[in-house]
Order: sequence, then C-alpha cells, then structure tokens
Amino acid sequence: MQKNVHRIIVVGAGAAGLAAAKNLRNSFDVLVLERKDDVGGTWIYTDCTGADLTFPPPTSTPMPPSAIYESLHTNLPPFLMQYSDLPFPANTPLFPPHTIVKDYLASYANKHNLRGLIQFGVDVMQCVWNTDDSRWTVRSKSIRDGTEHTHYADALVVASGHYSTPRVPHIPGIEEFPNRMLHTINYRTPKPFTGERVLIIGGGSSGIDIARDLAPHASHVLVSTRSAGDHGDIGESVASLDLDVISKPAVKCVKSDGAVEFVDGSIVKDVDVILFATGYLYDFPFLDSTGKTLVDQNDKKDEATLLVSDGLGVHNLAHMVFYRPNPMLSFIGLPLKVDPFPLFELQSLLIAHAYSHPSHLGSLLAPGYPGAFHEESSDGSRTALVLGPRQYTYWNWISQIVGMKGVGREREDARKEVLIMRKRILGY
Repeated sequence: MQKNVHRIIVVGAGAAGLAAAKNLRNSFDVLVLERKDDVGGTWIYTDCTGADLTFPPPTSTPMPPSAIYESLHTNLPPFLMQYSDLPFPANTPLFPPHTIVKDYLASYANKHNLRGLIQFGVDVMQCVWNTDDSRWTVRSKSIRDGTEHTHYADALVVASGHYSTPRVPHIPGIEEFPNRMLHTINYRTPKPFTGERVLIIGGGSSGIDIARDLAPHASHVLVSTRSAGDHGDIGESVASLDLDVISKPAVKCVKSDGAVEFVDGSIVKDVDVILFATGYLYDFPFLDSTGKTLVDQNDKKDEATLLVSDGLGVHNLAHMVFYRPNPMLSFIGLPLKVDPFPLFELQSLLIAHAYSHPSHLGSLLAPGYPGAFHEESSDGSRTALVLGPRQYTYWNWISQIVGMKGVGREREDARKEVLIMRKRILGY
C-alpha cells in the first residue's frame, strides 16, 4: 500500500507516545489522544488498587489506571533508559524511583513543546479503517463529561502500552480459594499484608521485587516459579534476595481450605493471599482483534487480518511495528525486555521514515527484505517479542534505515553489569 500521509493520530502519551509525537510532528499533522490528565502513561502512580480477583472473572472489571507500586525503582540505570536528546538530571540515583521517571517524561514533553499536540482526558473507543476514503475514523469520549468526538487520520500509531490487562492463568481449584487473590496491578504497598502468608505466583521482575517489598511485613512470603531458572528482565531471581523468602515450584492446585499444593507434592496450608505476578496481555480494546475493520473491506480474511488472539502476542506484524494487512496502522513499544525509551525513539523514527517515503514502506513489507525481524515477529507468539540481547541487532537494523548511529559493544556490556550494580546499590 502506497499512500501519502498527512495527519496521524497517536494513541497514548506515555513514553512511547511522547517519542512518536516528537519524531512525527516535523513531517505530519499529529494529534495525540491520552486517557489520563497528564503525560507519563504507566509511570503515573495512583493509590487506586482496583478490585480483588475473582474466578470466574466478571465480564467487565475496571482495572487500576497504573501498574506502578509505591516502592518501585527502575531495573535499568538512567543512561540505558533515557532518550537520546535528554539525559536524566545529574543527581539522579543509579536506579531511580518511579517519581523521577514520571518527572523526566514531563520534562521531555516540555522540552519539545508536545503538550499542545495532546488531548488529555479522552478515552479512545473505536478505530475503524474506511475503505471509501482510505483513512481512519477514530471515536473518542471525554472521561469528564462523556462527550463523544470523531477524528480522522491517514495513519494510526498505537502507543498505549501493554501493562493494563493482567494475564491470570487458570489453576485447578482456584475458584474454591477462600481468601484474597490479586494481580501485581492491584499491589501498592506492603502494609495491608502485615502478618499474612502471601504466595506470589511468578518469578519475573515484579514478582521478585514485590517479594522483597513484602518480606519485612508478611509472616511468610513464598514465590512459586515454573522452573528454577526463572528470572527477571535483568537476570534477578528469588535466590538473589537476601531475605526470608521461600522458593517453591509451580502450583499444582489450590484447595478450598486455603492450602496450596505444588508439583513436587509439597503443601502449604493457610495461605492468606495469592498474588499473581504473571504479567500482562496485549490488548487494544479500541481495535477489532480480528482485524476485519482495520483493512479494506475486500481484504478481510480471518487468518490474513488477525491482530490479537490469546493476548500473548500480536499477529501480522512486520518488524514489530507495522500491521502488514494495513501498514497505516503501526505500533510502538511492543517488544519486551528492552531498553525502553530509546527503542521507542527508534521505532518512531522508522515510522516517520516509512510514512514519509511510501515506496520504501512497500519495500519494508516485501518478503525477503534484509533484516532479521520481518517474518518472525508476525506469528502472534510472545517469544518473538521478547528481545533481551537481540534488541541491539534490532536497534542497528533500524538505525541503518533512518540514518542514526548504531549501538556499540559498550552498551551491551553495560547492560550485562546491571544486575551487579543493582545488587550493590539497592541490595537486591
């Protein structure tokens, strides 16, 4: 598809949406739609915890507006997190608290005069591609007074993040558990868990971090992982905690008397709280997950247009950015285990380049285009979006296209030392 792009709507004014606004505004008419009242996205802390989990879950449960908990510090140092044109303040701690990151994003928006591009306090309800005039119709609603608005755009950039829809795997017997069940999105502080026996399911970064937060307050903290090798984004593990946290294998079943049985046959009785640290699903409620309303109506074949199925990944992507059935839809920030803000910059520059050069966009989508991330990021699998060390190959591939300097070995080496630095600075 070759199309001249003039107006672009960006969904979200978090770190990804700000990068998009900054890098698209020089070539296009840009409008950013943001649900919250300020920039920052998931980095805006709120005391709101939402409702506890229940099974089966209700058909519609409002989620807390943020996944940030009070004690959260970054697991990357500022020099790996920051945008290329704005360093963190000189006195920033090596692993800053979330408040500093939120202020940093506000500074980025102010530096580049981005607030004038953003409509705050609006909920994007639906985005539909119109075949007749080859543009997007975007419906939004004011959160304050319910007023609905309709916007039109040649291209749509989704930068709404993927930390709002909890992934909660089913465990046999979970419906019968008599006590509290939460997801990390509901967690804020350890005080409500004082004296309680808490089982955390999941050994990723959030699970380990919250275990550390709870340990001085709860009577017992147990962390269940699928395998002994489970670890967080920078290699942290339950074993790295110098605290009284008990490591357990995967859960086999939950019992109605509050006991939990594990796959090794062990049983822990009187569990007061089960806290799922099991990550999030990819979810775009304003987009048709089948893709049928995202493409020209003559092209809507289920297997060819599918966007999201089980939420573990995203289908039909080219280079983890462009929706192949209709590349006038693109995404920023889908990859996991990455250096986020600079990657958002690069992806937004790739979008700006492609929409400014329609013929090159066609080449990018063609089978066999040089680059390691074309086909493998299209099958909807989660592993395709988990980059880790591979992110720097991806960086250099984009950098070559957009004329930026690539990533050297020093950045890769620095990321390998992050776990050691965090242990030294924060003690875990």
